[in-house]
Order: sequence, then C-alpha cells, then structure tokens
Amino acid sequence: MTQTLSKTMKAVAIDRFGGIETLETQQLPIPAVGADEVLVHVEAAGVGVWDPFEREGGFAKEFNIKPVFPLVLGSDGAGTVEAVGPQVKRFKKGDRVYGIPFLNPKGGFYAQYAVVKETSLALIPGKLTMPQAAAMAVDAVTALAGLDTTLGLKDGESLLIFGASGGIGHLAVQFAKRMGALGARHQDRWVRTGARQRARLPYVHPQPCPN
Repeated sequence: MTQTLSKTMKAVAIDRFGGIETLETQQLPIPAVGADEVLVHVEAAGVGVWDPFEREGGFAKEFNIKPVFPLVLGSDGAGTVEAVGPQVKRFKKGDRVYGIPFLNPKGGFYAQYAVVKETSLALIPGKLTMPQAAAMAVDAVTALAGLDTTLGLKDGESLLIFGASGGIGHLAVQFAKRMGALGARHQDRWVRTGARQRARLPYVHPQPCPN
C-alpha cells in the first residue's frame, strides 16, 4: 500500500516556526503509507517538553533539517492500526500500538492519523489504556535505556534516582523495581525494590517536587 489515500484528516499543524500561536487546526491529506510504514488511527498523543522545542525550530536548526510546512507535531502517541505497507510483518489492521515518529517528515501524532515506520512502533502491552501508552513512548524508552543500556543495572544493585517525581523519573523507579534494584528513592520515601520486596511494592504515584 504505497498510494496516497484519497481522504483528509484534521490535524494540529504549523505553517511557520514560532510560539503557541502558530498551532492551528487544519484539514490535511492523510499521509501516504510507504512499504515499511504503518498508518495509525490516533487515539491519544503525548505532550512533552520537546514539542515546543520542535515548534520553535530547535530541532530543525540542531539537525540542519529543511522544514516542510504544514508540519504536524507530536513525538509520541498511540492508536489503532488502520493499514500497513507490504513489507510490514509485525502489525496488522486493528492492532493497538504506540510509538515515536521523532522528526518524521510525514508528521507526528497531533492528527487523526499518523504514518510511522514499523521499527518505531510496538504493541501496547496488557491492559494499558491509549492515554497511558501515548505518554509512555518517549519517557519510558528513555528511562529503560538509561537503566539498562547506559547503567547496565543488575539484580541486587543499589540505585538512587534523582527527580523521581518527574515523567522519566517515576518510570525509572518502577523499571528499577522490576530489574531487582535496591534503594530506589522517591521524594522522602525509600522504596526497596529487591526480589524479596517486589510483591509488596506498590505503584509510586508521582508527586510535585517542593519548591
């Protein structure tokens, strides 16, 4: 499926870089689906600190990218697979997915539909809701990569997490628990996350940091 779909969608897009006033609801064509891409019917989109940076032209300048307007923002989101390209093997129509179309020239998740590379999507696990999955994509991958890839965290090791009330931090606490770490700290509470404590460890809800 490589042809441009003869349908349009509502999207929040910008026609120039700038402040929040540049965001406008527009009627745009649904992007064409490439051979290795997936068309997602968007049901929830994440909002992160990187979105204003992209809206203001920060990423375009940093990576020397020539922007193509109108530009649809939205670096992470979730939805249901509407169609797949002929080379896509991992997904089918109706699958619940979430992902990161970071700097995707075809636009992001601030739209009714988004086209995303197969490699940038994953199935939504278990009973996670669409909003939960949409908020997880960037923050959860960042937290997990920091613990696993960067630190190489192992069962039984001690860990102190700074900023554990933030988007990435509160996920890092929960990942650390699952990985068997000890001493993940959230605010003024010590959370023992070793194997013996796993069954008794409650979810630690993020709280605002004191001034």
